[in-house]
Amino acid sequence: MTDEQARELGERWADMVGIAGVTWRVGMLNMGGRRVIAYARDRGVKWAVGDNVWCWAEVEIPDFRDPATLGCLLAQVMEKWNAAEINLSNYKSCAYVEIKESNLGKVIEVEFRGDSLPCALIAALEAAP
Repeated sequence: MTDEQARELGERWADMVGIAGVTWRVGMLNMGGRRVIAYARDRGVKWAVGDNVWCWAEVEIPDFRDPATLGCLLAQVMEKWNAAEINLSNYKSCAYVEIKESNLGKVIEVEFRGDSLPCALIAALEAAP
């Protein structure tokens, strides 16, 4: 994934911040290389700047090439869809996210595709009920 593609995905995610369950989480990395060490709605994001150095700053763009940040995105997708099961796969340069949603005894199956796993997860998050 190029820097430009990563930034575009991060901006799509940032547009959803504030919608139930979509927020910065501890461990996420921004495009500037800073990691979230705390989050407070009234103060914003607390970023690790260096060894034992931190700062509060405005929300920035996440870097979904980072495994921890990608894991936080997966958790948000699962929570928004109330997923009973989620399957991730790559096939012929295409990533797939298959979700089985359990809602009031009904099972709903949906599938999202993208050029990369982060892209497919962002699509799933954007389409969440």
